[in-house]
Parts: sequence; C-alpha cells; structure tokens
Amino acid sequence: GGGGLVALAVAGGVGGDGGGGGGDDGALVLHVAGCDERKVNAQWQNEQRRLSSLPKGEREQLEWDDAACDEDAQLPLVAAERGMTSREVVLEAFTALSSCYKAHKHQADNGEKKGREYHYRQVLTSLETYLPDEFNAAYLRALGPLHGVGKETMEKLHELYRTGRLARYEKLANDPMMVALRDLKRVWGVGKVRAWELIEKHGVRSVEQLKARPSLVTKEGTKHYLAHFEELNTPFPRREVEQHEARVAELARRAHPRLRALATGSYP
Repeated sequence: GGGGLVALAVAGGVGGDGGGGGGDDGALVLHVAGCDERKVNAQWQNEQRRLSSLPKGEREQLEWDDAACDEDAQLPLVAAERGMTSREVVLEAFTALSSCYKAHKHQADNGEKKGREYHYRQVLTSLETYLPDEFNAAYLRALGPLHGVGKETMEKLHELYRTGRLARYEKLANDPMMVALRDLKRVWGVGKVRAWELIEKHGVRSVEQLKARPSLVTKEGTKHYLAHFEELNTPFPRREVEQHEARVAELARRAHPRLRALATGSYP
C-alpha cells in the first residue's frame, strides 16, 4: 500500500565489499506514497544485485558519484519551497515536457517531435509506478531498466534531481511558436487547433495581432471576449470581492435565515 515508509538495504554500503556490511551507511529510506511499494522494493533489490556483481572499484565509484550528487541535489529544496514532494515535481516536469511535444505533434515535417509525446507518456507510466515521494541518486539509477527510461531520459532525471530544472522543457516552452500558442489559447473559443491555424496560415502570433484582424474571428462569443480581453483577464481586487460577498450574503439571509454565502476561488 502507499503512504508508508520502506527501508531498502544497500549492499555493502558506501565503499563496502558487497558482503552486506556498512551499518547506517547501508540503509536507504524512501517515502512511498502513490506508487507501487512492492514494485519499488523489487526494483531496488534488482539494482543492488546488479551493483554487487560489479568490480569493487567500479561499484565504489558509482556510490561516491551518488553521494556527491545527493549532496548537491536541488530538487528536494525546490520541491519543499513549492510545498510539493520530489515525485510531484518530477511528474509535473515530464508531463509538461510531454505536453510541449504533443503541441508540436501536428507538424508532420518535424521528425524529432513526432514520436516524443508518446515516448514521454510511457516514461510517465513507469515513473508513476516506481517513483517514491522522496528518493536519492542511487534509487534514480535503479530506474534505468524500466520501460521507456533510456539513457537520455535518465540524463534528464539526474539533471532535474541535481538542478531542480529541466533545460529541455525550458527550451521548448520558450520556443516562439509555443509562446504564441499559449498566448492565443488565452482567448475564449480559441483551442489548440485553431491557434495553430492562426499561427501557421495567417501569421498571427499574439492576442494583440488577432484583435487587429477581426475578420479572422468568426464566433460571436470570441468577438465579445476579445473586445473586453483586458478587463476579463484582470483579477478582481479582494476589496471588490468582499463587497459582492457581503451583498450576496445579505440577500441570502433575507431569503432564508439558514442560508450562508462564501466567496471561494483565487483573487488577490
């Protein structure tokens, strides 16, 4: 089940000889929630058997590299600052990466992006099953044999663990086409397909450019939305929300003494 702790023994510990010693240095504690605890344990034990079969020098080098990576890891800090687990940050990052490739998938001439969205959906399935809430570099290495988790994906996982960032996603997200896509999709009635059509067929790259070419807008609702775009995208001030809440609460009490009104949602 999820939500507990699972302690996994590291064969030999750091600098050990593979004989099962190492004391406290030989214990890895992973917080398991949301993943399959049985499979997590099995995956870790498989990695330890592989590690124990390596020559002593190679095994020690891997363990020292893991220790150095753990010491400099930024992912746990980034996750804590955001009130998230490390697992949640990793899944969020790879979901965002998959979404970027999916957004480009319609471009038939883009061979690099054509199959990547499907690949990262496979990666996410493996991570959702095997990735605990918190982990270390040694456990990341144990994910290598999983379906979809190849050399490049492992490099991205370690990059995210070390730096708290994913350069590939940042590059894709800041691509001018992606920036234009996100901007146009802010308009009511403009979905992904229509946004790409505006970008590629009509050269429209922003909401402002779309407003300047009203002939491209056919839906009445979209026309009205564009006419009031700034107003509709400006958050309600807290004071104004509280005034509305007080008025609605007063009317509710008049209608029935047990009725209560409460403003919910996000507002500054």
